[in-house]
Amino acid sequence: MDLLLRSTIVTPAATLENGWIAVSGGRIAAVGQGPDAPAAARTIDHGNALILPGVVDGQTHATSAKGMAGIAETTRGALAGGVTTLVDMPYDNPLPLDRPERLAETRAAGRDGLKWSPFHGDSFSLRVVATYLRGAPVWDGAEILNTSGSGRYVARGATGWFADQGHDQ
Repeated sequence: MDLLLRSTIVTPAATLENGWIAVSGGRIAAVGQGPDAPAAARTIDHGNALILPGVVDGQTHATSAKGMAGIAETTRGALAGGVTTLVDMPYDNPLPLDRPERLAETRAAGRDGLKWSPFHGDSFSLRVVATYLRGAPVWDGAEILNTSGSGRYVARGATGWFADQGHDQ
C-alpha cells in the first residue's frame, strides 16, 4: 500500500474506532479496523479525528440571483466543508427552469462543462467535485488525490446537479 490513514472511520454500516483506510495507486483499496492493517509506505495517524463520508447539500442557490457567488465559488466553499454533492435549485435568473424548453436552453449554454440536469432522471458525473479526505466518501475504489502538494487528500468523482452560472442580470 502507498498510504495508510488511521482514525475513527464513519461508514454507512458502522463507526470503526481504531479504523484505517489503505490507499494504493491513488484509490481506496480497503477499509478496516484494528491492528491488522496492511503495511504501507506512509502512515498518517489522525488520532481521534473522524473520517466521514461526504455530505450532500440538498438545496443550494448558486445561480438564483444577480450577485450570488456562482457555481465555481459555491463548489469550492462546499468542498472545504466536506460537501461532495450539491443540488442547485432551478430558480435561474431571469426565469425559473420550469419547462423543458428552458432546461434545453440552459443546458445548451452550459459553461465550464457544468450542465443543469436534475429533471427526467438526468444526471452527470462532475469530476471537479472533491472533498478533503476527512470528509471523503469511504468505499472501496474511491479515487484519492494529493492536491497541490498541500498534504491534504481528496476523493473525486461525486455526482451532482448544477445550474449554469452565465447570467448577467
